[in-house]
Amino acid sequence: MKKLYNIKQDSQSRPLRKGCFSVRTKRIVRFSLLFIWIGLTLFLSEQSGTDSTRISAGLTKAIINFFHLNLKVSQVEGVIRELAHFGIHFILAILAFRAFATVVTEKISILISLILCSAIAIFDEVAQSQITGRAFEFFDLALNLLGVTLGLIIGFLVSKTLQRQKPSQ
Repeated sequence: MKKLYNIKQDSQSRPLRKGCFSVRTKRIVRFSLLFIWIGLTLFLSEQSGTDSTRISAGLTKAIINFFHLNLKVSQVEGVIRELAHFGIHFILAILAFRAFATVVTEKISILISLILCSAIAIFDEVAQSQITGRAFEFFDLALNLLGVTLGLIIGFLVSKTLQRQKPSQ
């Protein structure tokens, strides 16, 4: 049976050092970032319609000011909201892939990440239907799932590129 775990260890069963941090430290950091991002995702999905609008309007205004755009918030807020659906789940997928890749093979990491992130994306939209001023939107769900899919693809391709660039040990 093929071993799912892909953790390299030395003769004293301590993780080998890769770069500045041990494999254990990388694992802790990556899973911590993943759990924080899941918490942020669920926090944002539980906001009322009024609070969600206030947050997205503030973010839109900050982006307009940062890039010195000659636009009104109402002109671009919808686009920013849709990009947020995609972006949040894109980052979630990359964080999940990188975290799970520290404990299982990359193929298994992709599968676990796809299942976890898709479940969160679906839960995100379903939960919004239960909140005042929010609604379940199939288009938003599609953006969430597109973010998950592209996040996993990009995460995998970047991982493979970085592995090829590392000198042989």
